Amino acid sequence: MTDRRWNPGAVAERRQLLFFATGVTVIAVGLLTFTARQVVPVILLSLGVLAAGGAVAYRWIGRGVYLVLSMLAALIGSVVSRAVVAVTYVLAIAGFGSLLRVVRMNRLERDFARCRRKETMLTDAPPTDRESFGRQS
Repeated sequence: MTDRRWNPGAVAERRQLLFFATGVTVIAVGLLTFTARQVVPVILLSLGVLAAGGAVAYRWIGRGVYLVLSMLAALIGSVVSRAVVAVTYVLAIAGFGSLLRVVRMNRLERDFARCRRKETMLTDAPPTDRESFGRQS
């Protein structure tokens, strides 16, 4: 699997470089249009130019550019994936718990004062007959 990921062939590498260049350029133009900040869009535009140059001049510099951008994309993808999973997990747990609390379905709420008044929390097991004991084992 890793061989196909890092060495998909010249045609696939060129196509991926073109897709990367197009996507990064569109994101950079969108950021330049809707935000006043310029650092991230300039970095993205330079990556887009690098990828486009790698696709156009693939014979001379394309393979190296593809490998560098692939490793960069793998690193960014792993960080973003972990962040998305963490945020989704927290929102799902917190959101679902908050919803249950709002509709008063908190099953974890206990009467601790009544429990403290008990001498012990241990109880005896219910009596079982010989047949029931035989079925359990």
